[in-house]
Amino acid sequence: MRLFAWLNRPSTKKLCLELITRAEELGAHEDKTLFAQELVENREAGVCFELLITHMNEQHIAIDGEFYELICRLGEQMKIPPKEYVFMKELITKK
Repeated sequence: MRLFAWLNRPSTKKLCLELITRAEELGAHEDKTLFAQELVENREAGVCFELLITHMNEQHIAIDGEFYELICRLGEQMKIPPKEYVFMKELITKK
């Protein structure tokens, strides 16, 4: 039943924290990930999202398909248009 489907969705906060953890594993700078965590705790998930993808793109940090899927899920959940993060596809080089 779709009426309560939202109950099974991970929270935006949980997805942001997962994004931060994965970004760290892929090589994002610690100062960026620490600041991203602060943003999440202060209910600034959108700013956290933008900070991490901008940082990783500017630093040319390679990502894998799983990380890109996480970006897409989080972007969709926060109603961010795909055109705002589709450029991250270019960084997919890891398997």
